[in-house]
Amino acid sequence: MRRAAFAVILFALFSLVTIARADSIPIGQLSYLGTTPDGSSIFKVSLNPPAGISLGNFVTSIYIGDNKLTFTLPTTSGDFLFLTGPGTPFANCPCTDAHIDFVAIAGTTVTFDGQTFVLKHISHSFLRPPNDQKFLVPQESATIYLSIVPGQSKASPRMVPVPEPQSLTLMASGIGILLLKIRKRIT
Repeated sequence: MRRAAFAVILFALFSLVTIARADSIPIGQLSYLGTTPDGSSIFKVSLNPPAGISLGNFVTSIYIGDNKLTFTLPTTSGDFLFLTGPGTPFANCPCTDAHIDFVAIAGTTVTFDGQTFVLKHISHSFLRPPNDQKFLVPQESATIYLSIVPGQSKASPRMVPVPEPQSLTLMASGIGILLLKIRKRIT
């Protein structure tokens, strides 16, 4: 019985690791540069998308802490600075996280490494503190990604709903528990 329970737990964990790998295309960096003498914090977004990807068609939002700013990107690459504090859309840090979202119209395609991919509706890229810290640390950075729908390319434009990894893991765990209960009743 313990072997079966261990197998179900092992299967659920393996499923989570396998499913949680998201297909994505790196397009830049989100960095926390530090705090100015007046207490404002500076964040830098450096965008350098690969050839075949234009960023002008996305609705882009940056979240610093609980505050959000939506803006339009030019079609070319570049660097953008965001300040926190009075007169800005963001409260002063210390900040527990920052992230940037790219929202694409359903069915948007991009070309990367000679292949055409369908993008997910929303691509999230997070900047979080190191494991031993509560707040973001100056000079910390994270890669910005565009997320693609696995298995979807321009050759197969039919959009298929993709369940979240947590949903699939929860479902697999539930089925495993049901199978264990059925096996217990049989024996």
